[in-house]
Amino acid sequence: MLYGRVNTAVLNIRNAGSASGIDIGDLKQDDYIVAYRSVGGWWELKEAYRGSWTGAPVALANGTLINNTVTPMWAKDSYIVTVPAPPVVVPPPVVDEVTLDITLHDVKVTGDEYKAVGVKAIKTG
Repeated sequence: MLYGRVNTAVLNIRNAGSASGIDIGDLKQDDYIVAYRSVGGWWELKEAYRGSWTGAPVALANGTLINNTVTPMWAKDSYIVTVPAPPVVVPPPVVDEVTLDITLHDVKVTGDEYKAVGVKAIKTG
């Protein structure tokens, strides 16, 4: 994979790796891109994000998100600066238990109050 950032105001996305390819969308200054490969001075695009690795996915002119299409997409490499791969974000662990503080009223006699503090409720299914 190749990783890059657009370094021009507007960079055409084409359906072929050449200037004669049809313009199917645009990348903008500081968009971040992931490409499958580089061929003859053109990057074959896989993903693109608006302004940062965590930005919104870029859409083609027809509204289709680059990240969700199988259409061939190419951008001229002379307007792309190679950058390090995006950081890997590890999601937080899924919590299967919570601690509850419970107050029970009127259990045996009106006015009685019982407290259970720090009770763990564990997910069972």
